[in-house]
Amino acid sequence: KGYSMGKVLAERVFAEAAERSGRWDAITCCPADNLGPIQSAHQVQAGAWQRNVAGMLSGQYFQTAAYRPWMPVDVRDTADCHIGLLESVAVRNGERYIAWSTERMNVEDICASIDRVLPELGHDAPAVTDPFPERIQAREAELRGIWAGTEMRNDRIRAVTGVRFRTLEESLRDCVETLVSVGGVQPRVR
Repeated sequence: KGYSMGKVLAERVFAEAAERSGRWDAITCCPADNLGPIQSAHQVQAGAWQRNVAGMLSGQYFQTAAYRPWMPVDVRDTADCHIGLLESVAVRNGERYIAWSTERMNVEDICASIDRVLPELGHDAPAVTDPFPERIQAREAELRGIWAGTEMRNDRIRAVTGVRFRTLEESLRDCVETLVSVGGVQPRVR
């Protein structure tokens, strides 16, 4: 919570400085859960979501905090959003944009999707580990209901950048393929 508030405060201070300067604008682009291909082996452990997929491939993964679904954006789309915002004449100082595909998937369904998008891998999907205390687990349905009730939109960032977001399937497939080929991850197979 402190991190999020500190981030928003820093964004505001930066936008105020830009306004005082009058020579530049401060536009914020906040990507959701970056997923997609890696380009270097060290990214197996560096990217939070790629690290999670690597764990799934290796046979272990964990439930997300508060049962939050994954809300992905492909790393390539994140880059396109940043470029699009830099090039856009429609954005204004202090504006904040969320970059995501608007798809969502529960963590336990991600692992099953690996086998669906890459059946030739023969991935042996492990069961999700729920490390949370019983008092949190008892609220699972309530927490999932809250997430299910959220509206996810990307029309605003698409309007100013023209970005067309990749599907979760494409991002997941490309992530898995590069985790294996570039990152050296050895998937658990049937």
